Parts: sequence; structure tokens; C-alpha cells
Amino acid sequence: MKREKKKNLFKNKWFLIILVIFLILLGFKVYNTFLKEVKVEQKVQKKVELINISKVDKPFLENQCKISSENTVNIVAETGGKITRLYKQNNDKVKKGDLIMSLKSLQQQAAVQNAKVALQQAKLALKDMTENTRGQNFEELKKQQELVVKNAYTAFLNNDLRFYPEDEQETDLPPVVSGNYNCNKEGKYVLETYSSAADSGGSFRFSGLESGIQTVYTAYPGSLGGCGLQVKFPFEFSKDKKWILEIPNKKSSSYQQALQAYELAKQNQNLSLKTNKVSDEKISQQQNVIKQARINLQIAYDNLAKTQIRATSNGVITNLNLHKGDSVAPGGVLLKIKGTEKIQAEAFFDQNETKYISKNSQAFVDNKEVKINTISQVLDDSSNKAKIVFDLDSKDFKNQDGQFFDCKIKIDDFENLKNQKTIIPLSALSVLGDTYYIFYLKENQVRKSEVKTGGVFGDKIEIYDFDRNISNIIKDTRGLYEGKFVQLTEK
Repeated sequence: MKREKKKNLFKNKWFLIILVIFLILLGFKVYNTFLKEVKVEQKVQKKVELINISKVDKPFLENQCKISSENTVNIVAETGGKITRLYKQNNDKVKKGDLIMSLKSLQQQAAVQNAKVALQQAKLALKDMTENTRGQNFEELKKQQELVVKNAYTAFLNNDLRFYPEDEQETDLPPVVSGNYNCNKEGKYVLETYSSAADSGGSFRFSGLESGIQTVYTAYPGSLGGCGLQVKFPFEFSKDKKWILEIPNKKSSSYQQALQAYELAKQNQNLSLKTNKVSDEKISQQQNVIKQARINLQIAYDNLAKTQIRATSNGVITNLNLHKGDSVAPGGVLLKIKGTEKIQAEAFFDQNETKYISKNSQAFVDNKEVKINTISQVLDDSSNKAKIVFDLDSKDFKNQDGQFFDCKIKIDDFENLKNQKTIIPLSALSVLGDTYYIFYLKENQVRKSEVKTGGVFGDKIEIYDFDRNISNIIKDTRGLYEGKFVQLTEK
């Protein structure tokens, strides 16, 4: 009996030992499986796309800038046209204001003529008001005012017409538009170039206000539809590019002035036709119309003056590779002037930062107030940033060539910018109960931040009152949770 008890006890001990070993092995296997799942999750990470947030949390952009006593200035065409005369050549010395070349622009000439007609019509209207206080022939008045409005509308549609690339990052020179648009319809032309057997090697399709197919001309302008416009392409134009000509040109700096002139013409027409009794108030209104017409004529003359290319500083002409008869496009670099009289400084800033400043922004180099000369729209090849050039006082920075100083630029309207709302896609917003969140990325892990929401605009929504130290927002929150490992989508 005792022997059997010892035998059973021995069997129980071995059973317990085997059970413990089994449980240890099972736990080790479960642990390894868990680690593998974590590693798999980390290896097979969800790909996400980020929305970068521009932070405006301090009133100045700050960086280091380098002093240069020798500067090169780009002479840029402010309007398009054909070169009619060259007064200077490479290596010629010039002084500020010297005439370098003349352009012929039918568009600017037509704008001056339209402005003259509008001013003359406004003067005639005032003369009729003062000479005929009663009984003015209504039909004559109606025709006269219709002509004024028509001329104002034509001037409005033809104001500063130019092509813009469909791709805002496009670096190719745009086609040059000339002629006088006479179809009195608002809209746009869309040009798409393609390879063909034409002498220039290409043709283009156009659609929008008119449609058709035309040969690409580089030596002289070719017709663009039947509304009086012509188009000329650069010698080295690219195929498969799209260019947009909007009528009127809402991107032009003189758009609001042209629109105001047209609106004033319509207002004057309505006032004149309501009654043929001329009051002192109406005479005053017509005098204001004449003042505005004079302003518009001066603007037209100013734009025409841009066809006279002059030196902006003293120096020596370089990189002038144009000839008489060549066409130039607005914004194209015509030549360079290398000078030694100015002292300048240059610094490089992120392109997103430059949208908060302008050439009129207050700037400082070594705590001395300076003026901004240029804010480059093309990124520097080496730094991939936008270059900003400052004009310095030679007395303050004499013999400092090549030295580095602190520079800063005051952000325009900082107080409003730092509190402005951010607009994001609805897909970037996560909702839990009554609380709204955004997800952002930190060291490849998802983090979340509570936000408040504003107005909804289609598939976008305003957010505000969130951590301004966040520099990115994940565009699509589906399948995400805080702590999840993700990786960026390759663009």
C-alpha cells in the first residue's frame, strides 16, 4: 500500500512539472506572437498624407543675411510687345533712367485710345449738362451714354490681357497676347499646345470663348479666333502645355481700377437717363466721372510707358540676348545690369513664409531699417528657398562685403494672421461625441489634438483654438487612432 502511494505521488510530481513547463512554453509562444504582430503592424504601416500648417506665431521673420557690395539687377518686362529699337548693347555703361529698348504693344496703345475716347465722351456729357438744363433730346442722350458705357466695357475687357499657366509652378515663358478684344463677352480662352508638322513644330487647340485649332507662330503673332486677338509663342515653347487667358484679367493689379471705370460709366448712364433735368448734384457727379476718366487715361499712359525699357540703376549691361523684332512676354527677364554702387544683403526664407510679407514690409539688417528690393518667386537651387534682397545704406555697411548679419522682416497684419482660422478637408476631422479632434504626426506616430470648428465650405471646414505648435495635420483620419504607427505617402 505504501509503495503504491509513493508511486502515485511520484506520478503527480512529474505531472505538475510537465504542466508548469507547458504553461511556460505556451506563455513564451503567446508573447512571441504578440511581438510579431506588433512588428508586422510597424512594418505594414498605414500610409498617410499630411497638410502642412503655416505658423504665424511671432511678428517677424528672422534669418541670417550676407552683405554684397556688387549687385546684379534683373530688368524685367512689365508688359509684352515687340522690340522696335535697341539703344544699348552688352558691356555698355548705363545710368539710372537711361533708355535701353522700346517695345510696341498694340494692347497698351488701344487702352490709351479707349481711355481718350471715354474722357472725351465724359467731357461732352458735362458740356451738354451745363448748356442744356432742360429739353435735351432723350434719344441723343441715350446713344451718347450707350457709347460711353460700350467704350468703358471694351477698355475693361482689354485691360492688361495676358496668359497664365494652368500649373502655377510653370517656369516656361507664356505666349504673348496682342490685338484688341471686340466680342464683348466675358470668359476665358484655354490654349493647349501639341507637336505637329508645322514649321514651328507645334500647334495649339483653343476652347472657351471660341474654339478651334491654330498653328503655333514664334516669329510673329497668329490669329486667336475671330474676336480681334492675336498670340505669339516664345521661340523655345514646350508641347503639351496649357495656358489660360481670362477676359477680363482678374489677376491684374489694375483690374479694380478698370472695373471701377466701367461701373462709373454705367452709373452715369442710369443717372443721365432718369431725367433730362440737370441738377447741381448731377453736374458734380459728371465732374467726378471726368476725374476718374482722367485717372484711367493716366493709368493707360503709365502702362504704355512700360514699353520704354529703362535702366533701374547705374552699371554695365550684361545678358542682353534680344534683337530688334523679337517679342517679349510680361515677366520675362530682358537683361541684367551689373553695378557696384549699391550695397545689398540677401537672405533665404521658406516660400510659405514669404506670403506674409511684401516689398513694402518693414525690414531690418543688424537692427538698422532697410528696404526690400526683391522677393524672388523662384526657389533657389541650392537652398530650395525664396531669396530676398535688401537695399542697404553704404554708410552703415561700408567694407562689410561677405559678412553675415541678423536680418528680420515684420509680418504684415500680424495680429489678425496669428488668430485666423485654418481651413482643412472634412476628412481630416475626427468626431467623438460632441468633441472634435485633428490627428497629426510626431515621430511617425499618430497624435491627436482637440479643436473648435467654424463654418463649412463644401468639403472643407474651418478649425481654430488648437495647439499652434502643430505643424501638420493628417488629411484622412479613417482607420487611425492615437499611438498608431504610420508612414508618409510618397508624392
